[in-house]
Amino acid sequence: MYRRLNPSIPALEKVQLKSTFVKEEAIATSFYAIQPTYRDPFLGKYPQKKKKVIKKKIVKPKSTIPFPNVVYNGMIKGNVSQSYILTINGRQEIVKLGQATQRVTLIKATMKEAVVKFEGEIKTIVSIQSQ
Repeated sequence: MYRRLNPSIPALEKVQLKSTFVKEEAIATSFYAIQPTYRDPFLGKYPQKKKKVIKKKIVKPKSTIPFPNVVYNGMIKGNVSQSYILTINGRQEIVKLGQATQRVTLIKATMKEAVVKFEGEIKTIVSIQSQ
C-alpha cells in the first residue's frame, strides 16, 4: 500500500530542442498619419494651395558724399542756344541743359532758378540776381 501511495519518481532526462524562432526588432511607427490633401466635407472639393507673393523692396543706399555747393549765377542767351552759369564748389562753369560737370547735371533752368541733380538727389537753386 505504501508503494501505491508513494510511488518512486522516475528520473527524467532533459531534451534539447532546436528552436527556429527568430526575434524581430521593434520598429517605431507613428499611430497616425496626416494626409496633406483631403476632401473638404462641406465644399466637396480638395483644398487649393495658395501661393504667397513676396514683394521685395529695393532700398537705395543713401550717398555719403555731401551735395556740392552750387550757386546759379544766370543765363547767357545766344542766337541759337542758351547757356547757364553755375558756380560749383567755387569753380564757375558754363553749362547747357542736360550737361554734367563735376557730377552735377543741369536738368532745367529759367531766369530765376535752376534745377540740378547730383548722385540722384535733385535740388532747386535760386539765382543770386533775383534775391
